[in-house]
Amino acid sequence: KNWQVLMTNGEPYKIDNLPLVRAIHNGDIIREEFVVRHQDGSNHFCDAIACPVIENKRIIGGIVIFLDVTERKQSENKLHDALQFNDKIIAHSPVGISIYQVDTGQCIAANEAAAELVGATKEQVLLQNFNHITSWKKTGVLQAALTAIKQNKTVRHTADVTTTFGKKMVIDCHFAPFMFGNKNHLMLTATDITR
Repeated sequence: KNWQVLMTNGEPYKIDNLPLVRAIHNGDIIREEFVVRHQDGSNHFCDAIACPVIENKRIIGGIVIFLDVTERKQSENKLHDALQFNDKIIAHSPVGISIYQVDTGQCIAANEAAAELVGATKEQVLLQNFNHITSWKKTGVLQAALTAIKQNKTVRHTADVTTTFGKKMVIDCHFAPFMFGNKNHLMLTATDITR
């Protein structure tokens, strides 16, 4: 045998669990993905649609259509790997990075460096809304953020601040607006430049 049919979890299919067999046995339309592993170890990903053939209210057979979705799966895996790579870069960056939704002002992502920078936990940073951060309002940081959003360009701002969490510093901020998932976002990268 030059190939093997596997479920997406890597387990071999049992004959009675194959989509066509289940469609014939249960009378249901079955759609699921599976993997064909070749003798050389290469995989092909397939999407199967199996349905019963019914005549006079009796199942007399079945039909299955296979679609090779290997290229799509490979693209999805590359995208997944790229996203994980980006997540690692952000998480391990020595620069504080936080992301805000423009329409609400809510922080939706932050790295540990951002939390450490302002003297908070990451969870506390994620609870923040840039429209309500007092230190941003008092020091022009909020105005810089709003300017970046309005002009749709990166804006830099330096300010003496005391954060919501009581940490005093001279902060160097870069606000960069971007679109993701049909929503406007604002990325803040910040460093403490206190001398």
